[in-house]
Amino acid sequence: MNAGIPESGRGSPPPRAGPDRAVRGLRASRAGRGTVEWRRLLAEAGGTFLLVLAAAGAAVVDAVSHGQVSRTAAVTAPGIMVLALIYTIGATSGAHLNPAVTVAFAARGHFPWQRVPGYLLAQVCGATGAAALLRSMFGTAGRLGGTFPGPGISPGIALATETVLSFGLMTVILGTSSGARNVGHNAAIAIGGYVVLAGLWASPVSGASMNPARSLGPALVSGDLGVIWIYLAGPTAGGLLAVGLAWALRGRPSSAADLAAQGVPEDRSPAAGGLPVPTGMAGPVDSLEVRWITPGPLTPAMREWFARFPTRTETRDDAYLMQPRLPGLAVKLRQGSVLDVKALVGRPEPIELPHGPRGTLALWRKWSFSGDDYLPGDNGGDAAPGWTTVHKKRTGTWFPLASGDAAASRDRLVVTTGCAVELAEIRIGAEHYASVGLEARGAPELLLPALEHAAVLLFAVAPPPGTGLSFSLDDSQSYAEWLRRRPSQAAPV
Repeated sequence: MNAGIPESGRGSPPPRAGPDRAVRGLRASRAGRGTVEWRRLLAEAGGTFLLVLAAAGAAVVDAVSHGQVSRTAAVTAPGIMVLALIYTIGATSGAHLNPAVTVAFAARGHFPWQRVPGYLLAQVCGATGAAALLRSMFGTAGRLGGTFPGPGISPGIALATETVLSFGLMTVILGTSSGARNVGHNAAIAIGGYVVLAGLWASPVSGASMNPARSLGPALVSGDLGVIWIYLAGPTAGGLLAVGLAWALRGRPSSAADLAAQGVPEDRSPAAGGLPVPTGMAGPVDSLEVRWITPGPLTPAMREWFARFPTRTETRDDAYLMQPRLPGLAVKLRQGSVLDVKALVGRPEPIELPHGPRGTLALWRKWSFSGDDYLPGDNGGDAAPGWTTVHKKRTGTWFPLASGDAAASRDRLVVTTGCAVELAEIRIGAEHYASVGLEARGAPELLLPALEHAAVLLFAVAPPPGTGLSFSLDDSQSYAEWLRRRPSQAAPV
């Protein structure tokens, strides 16, 4: 949030992006998000198709081959298939392959609820397609590989077994997708291994489905829906229990797990052959931002207006690269140890807010580099030539992408999926300024809804007279843009 748009010419305002560039910006994101989502849905449908083909196909082939597929092989096949699919499509769709996993990710806050129906439909279609293919090849041999309670096992025992197995599976998935252990090498081995292990001991009891789509596909094609409720309710309940445990053990969800659950476009994913991410580098991350900056100190009226939300405060010094001027790039050093580089992707239409405020939106792509050798200055704390140091005292709150109430939180000023809102006191030497800014991060399709949601909640109460802040387009600018425009900036830094 705290970097701006460099100007291409000294002493003149930065050029507005034309329609073509705006299309490549948020409009391109809007238009492209459909393509990205179709990739994800296709990956989920194809992946679930292959998973059910292996899981149900083992029983079908065992029946037509008169026992050539052992139970050990039958429970190992889907586990290995899950492992292979996480490697293959994990970076594209998150490799859910299972409606219970999708619902649990959404309940945990890793996955947007509005995308859940599409994932569930894709998974059921893939599973039904696999069952239909098996039937076309082998008829109804092996009951099409459907899952049923074992001989002498009551429906209640089968339901309890599926619930417990799914609780364990979802605990493994949530645990391996959190923090630095993103879905990838470690998660694929852990999840695939768990599927095999659960099947080895529990398949005689309930079939060890742990997956509503895996059971529903063969049931729909065969028409045998008598006990399907066990395999819809059990895995879903087990997944939600695992979500509760995850909240108790790890608290709020992490941004790494958000990416693991949601998938990222292939051209941006290191796991899918994109840019390598060396140690000390994070990104790229897309963010949509708007900010207003006006001269003068922050007034008590402004603090009171902002105080209706839970907040936390931090103080820091950031240094902005002013010379050389790099069109389309913004470079900032946070606290002397993290170098942020932002590329301007586009400028959408200005945002219109309740009670009259208007702001200029900027869509950025950001990379961060951590290290100990970035400090541009001397031991006295003065910025090196070409850099300007800005002292900030930020009071911020965070809005998730929620519907309805103002679900603000002070637990983090760093955005994962949602929008951070900050009220800032700014000082450069003896000069004082006040600022209000919003920054949304997350999946591309969440950026504008998240920012608009937070902005509407923020301005639901009109800023009172005497705040000293102006919420007009003329005062809506990023930090670097404002640094070059401020009246005292008469010569290059």
